[in-house]
Amino acid sequence: MKSSLCGEICCAESAERKGEKEACCAVSAVDEYFKRNPEIVKYCPTADCGMVYSVSTEGRRFTCCARQAEICTSCQVQWHNGLTCAMFKSGKQVEGRLEEWMIKDPRKRLNCPICKKPVQKNEGCYHMICSGCKSHMSVRCLEVFPAAKGVYNHQRHCPK
Repeated sequence: MKSSLCGEICCAESAERKGEKEACCAVSAVDEYFKRNPEIVKYCPTADCGMVYSVSTEGRRFTCCARQAEICTSCQVQWHNGLTCAMFKSGKQVEGRLEEWMIKDPRKRLNCPICKKPVQKNEGCYHMICSGCKSHMSVRCLEVFPAAKGVYNHQRHCPK
């Protein structure tokens, strides 16, 4: 809602609870802090999302609880799983390095049969969840299942 007092947009629920003036001042103060401190805190970049995260130089993964988007806290873009920020930013160089990395151990490094993102088996059983599309799959034969239970039931009869 737009305040008739200050002209700022504020949450109707907050305005009812605190009174319109206090709600608008609080929302305006937070927005102003974010605008003045972009190196410290940012809004989630997904459309119409008001969630915030702390900016970092390490490139940590932030998972927005409102939109389930995964954001790199350093690059402020979609999370680039398995790649450093420098690799992600280098574009074409990354593609070559990724292909090279995939070829080094083809039995453990595969592409998801659904979204084609690289997946790697590093330990444990033959059940794997793709970090991209969240598909459950058998690493032995790459058959995809709607849930983990399907993978475990399949393992007893897997042809590979």
